[in-house]
Amino acid sequence: MAALIIWGKGGVMDFVKARREIHDLQTQIQTLQQENNALKTEIHQLKTDPKAYERPARNQLFLKKPGEIILRLPPEKEKSNSPVEEPDVKGGRSP
Repeated sequence: MAALIIWGKGGVMDFVKARREIHDLQTQIQTLQQENNALKTEIHQLKTDPKAYERPARNQLFLKKPGEIILRLPPEKEKSNSPVEEPDVKGGRSP
């Protein structure tokens, strides 16, 4: 009987699992609400402030004002912190 209460359908384990899922969903809802609020703020800025949409347009589309020069640099390559290995020379003596 006790096993049914704990592991059976609608038992304690199902209850614990459901509470965990509710907590995870509440956390997800809160994260999405914060993201939604940030997007609403961005939309308001884009509608009211011309500089708010000018900056991203200029950066992404390489737009320039008269008299400006745009310098486009190649992306940086990832640098490794590992020491450079010397090539193995065949026929040489080993130290």
